[in-house]
Amino acid sequence: MSKVGKFLIARPEVQLGEFGYTVIFIYEDSAEGVTGLAVTTASPLTLRDIIELKEVDSSTDHHVLYKGGPVAPNAVLMIHTDDFSSTNTLHTGFGLDVSSDTLMTDKLLMGNEPKNFKLVTGCSAWAPGQLDTEISQGYWLLSELDHKIIFDLDGDLQWKAAIAYAGRRIIDQYF
Repeated sequence: MSKVGKFLIARPEVQLGEFGYTVIFIYEDSAEGVTGLAVTTASPLTLRDIIELKEVDSSTDHHVLYKGGPVAPNAVLMIHTDDFSSTNTLHTGFGLDVSSDTLMTDKLLMGNEPKNFKLVTGCSAWAPGQLDTEISQGYWLLSELDHKIIFDLDGDLQWKAAIAYAGRRIIDQYF
């Protein structure tokens, strides 16, 4: 069963190194493995830092970049609501999409923004079967989440809200 559109939530009792207390959106699940974006931890960078590399006036753009994962840390990706598209947008069919091209930053500068979005650097990836093993060993909760948790919160508040939401979903299955 595909995990696309679901979220990994680090279990509270498990220490996962840089993935402890993290929420990750899964956007690819194929025979080659699983790929997602961590959306919990802000980096010290902003979109302005990235845009300045293009030598564009960016004095008004302070969107924080989040640490999406350790794979391809120099890549900038955007998780966003499905009301936006760019030349390299992966449409998941679950209300959230992922874009990763230079046109997306140009669009943001022109005010062409999705309703909600987060910019991330890098991504998180698992080899075939690796994530299933981690889930079966109890490292992760796999759940759908209210998108407000992703876009309105970050850090510990986001992780705690995700744990509470996933817990309610589990309990609701029995009533």
